[in-house]
Amino acid sequence: MRQASVELYNEHLRADLSHADALATLCSSVEFNQISARESEIDELKNLINRVPAEVKGGTDSSAGKVNILLQAHISRHFIEDFALVSDSAYVAQNSGRIARALLDIVVSRKWSAAAFVFISLCKSIERA
Repeated sequence: MRQASVELYNEHLRADLSHADALATLCSSVEFNQISARESEIDELKNLINRVPAEVKGGTDSSAGKVNILLQAHISRHFIEDFALVSDSAYVAQNSGRIARALLDIVVSRKWSAAAFVFISLCKSIERA
């Protein structure tokens, strides 16, 4: 985990996180900065954003928004047609589990039980998808 990500987590984490806030925090990690929305993927991302359960902060224009959409699509087991999106989705799924467990450790060490519940359910969802 990079220092810039930890600084970002310190800004955004709080005791009463919603699932959408937890996803937005996880997906805005510096580790996902190299993932950007390509012009050919915009239509499929817009289709996926309408089918994912939680609110997507950032939409399809930002890398955090794209990561959020792909992670929720992975958890919800939505079919992705574009090969580049499938590749990005695999990368997101692989790394988001590790980052979610680190965020869980942070909120547990701060004794934030509500946020811990959100992150433990997110960790389980990512690992079981």
